[in-house]
Amino acid sequence: MDVPRDVENALLVDALQRGPVTLVLRGTSMTPCIPSGSRVVLRPLAANAHVEQGSVVAFLRAGELVVHRVLRLREGQVRTQGDSLHTADAWITRTQLLAEATSAQWRDRTVALSPRDGALWRAGGMLFRRYYGLRTWLRALV
Repeated sequence: MDVPRDVENALLVDALQRGPVTLVLRGTSMTPCIPSGSRVVLRPLAANAHVEQGSVVAFLRAGELVVHRVLRLREGQVRTQGDSLHTADAWITRTQLLAEATSAQWRDRTVALSPRDGALWRAGGMLFRRYYGLRTWLRALV
């Protein structure tokens, strides 16, 4: 049975009000740090909680859950970007943030998602983009 996206989002927001939530994420925007299919622990953020550049945060955008890294902060606003994406997301308000991702587990590997490691993972994401782009380009030639 498929659950409508708005119902899933309401359930997620409700669950985060009670404490940490573990989700399986799909998509490649945070590769290589968080591969598709990873189990991610989301810790709810209080309205006035401190968020650092490099943190991995969750928010809703156009009815979809987005888990991306904080790229920049300015008064009351946050700019995020997936580690393997070419462009940053639009600025969002600090109050739109639902949670901070604290760890990701994929296969037998668990990674603590520390803001201080953000630059390293972003560099890995750039390498992933280049490799994936090159691989796609080579396939088109064959």
